[in-house]
Amino acid sequence: MAARLWVQEIRGEAQIGVSAEERSRAQGVLVSVELGFAEVPAAVASDALEQTVDYAKLCERVRAVCQQRPYQLLERLAGAVLDDLLAWLPRNVHTSIEVRKAVSPLVEVENCPRFRVEGGSRRSTALLLLRPARAEDAEGVRALISLSARSLGSAYYDSVQLEAALGGALGLDTQLIQDGTYFVIEQDRELVASGGWSYRATRFGGDSWQGRAATLLDPARDAARIRAFFVHPEFARRGLATALLRHCEACAKERGYRSLELTATLPGEPFYRRYGYSARDAEEHPLGDGVSIRFVPMSKAL
Repeated sequence: MAARLWVQEIRGEAQIGVSAEERSRAQGVLVSVELGFAEVPAAVASDALEQTVDYAKLCERVRAVCQQRPYQLLERLAGAVLDDLLAWLPRNVHTSIEVRKAVSPLVEVENCPRFRVEGGSRRSTALLLLRPARAEDAEGVRALISLSARSLGSAYYDSVQLEAALGGALGLDTQLIQDGTYFVIEQDRELVASGGWSYRATRFGGDSWQGRAATLLDPARDAARIRAFFVHPEFARRGLATALLRHCEACAKERGYRSLELTATLPGEPFYRRYGYSARDAEEHPLGDGVSIRFVPMSKAL
């Protein structure tokens, strides 16, 4: 995209909720709109309203869609806003919508429900869906891990290290899928990100990794594990890993865990540090045939 425009947190009122009681009264929602332009709008030079998007009308349309009917889900409200804007905006404008419930500015709410939807044309809507991984996802997750590790890890590890690690240290641990603690994000049925948490002692590694330990952790004294985060290279830096991490942290907290531990790859370490994880000294892990790989143990209190 040659240019992007953000209209952040348009405040609207919507009757939204799964239960009829919740939908019976209006509540505040915040809708953020991101517009991507294939060419820089002429208004950048001309300062003429007719050569760009009328932001006031955009806000009016968003608020009108919020009020036009009750909604059960943020997903449906986001889709309704997207459909309306795609019908109104020029065809060459890519549109992204994020909707979340409004909360008091005096209260910080972690895991506040929100949903994001994108569309590139009036006939195309692309939803990003975060869901638990299923057994039939295993091969797709393995392919995602290989693609992500080879692309995003190549600046930190050489090809010999990566290929050896994909055979075990960076492999898929299907125990996570069986436990229901591993998640994927898909777009148009393609897996674009994955990650999970665990209540077992294993720190990292796939099914063939010798360091696996299925011992159950005790929330009263042990830290839950954050495990195996991978993002498709074309979807990197779009907030997918952040969404997965927040979801996993919330799940672990609901199960009574008060702290988290993880073993980060070198490219992953800055990401986890940004979200409050503290690093200890890096460790070398042997992969066989004289090859080793460096990981960074990290931890965080909930």
